[in-house]
Amino acid sequence: MTLSRIIVTPIARLVVSSNADGITAIFPDTCESPSRHSDGDSYDFDAMTRIKSHLDKAEKWLCCYFMGDLESVELPCLCLEGTEFQLEVWNIVRNIPYGKTITYGDVARCLGKSGAVCRAIGQAIKHNRIMIMVPCHRVIGAGGHLAGFAYGVGMKKRLLDFENRSVSVGYR
Repeated sequence: MTLSRIIVTPIARLVVSSNADGITAIFPDTCESPSRHSDGDSYDFDAMTRIKSHLDKAEKWLCCYFMGDLESVELPCLCLEGTEFQLEVWNIVRNIPYGKTITYGDVARCLGKSGAVCRAIGQAIKHNRIMIMVPCHRVIGAGGHLAGFAYGVGMKKRLLDFENRSVSVGYR
């Protein structure tokens, strides 16, 4: 069973989805967004309680993120599903500090790989379904250019600009 909630943020309306194990997706709300209803499983009170808790924690975390204060809130449980390589990349990305960026080459070095895997790293990042909490927007191209982002380079720029403003005015 998966449920979703719309959360209004300074950069976009976001759809946050969760199952009983944790947050499964965060993405901008668009007309192409999937249904925000249960996937048809029978009602399970315990699962619904866990899902609601995950969504509440995600909403609180996002509120703190947009206030520039992640030190006072714990990241909710994430339900990351992907290949072993994708999970390795996402775990590296999760450790990029707020307001900082690294390059695809830096990710490759963290993996102990050569720069030849940068394209594969880009594909792993493209398949991240939990934007902001797995901050793929903080991975940029060599020379500082804003390489692709699953939700558009404009969204990536808005997120990076937001974080940079928060850091520069002392919120972090």
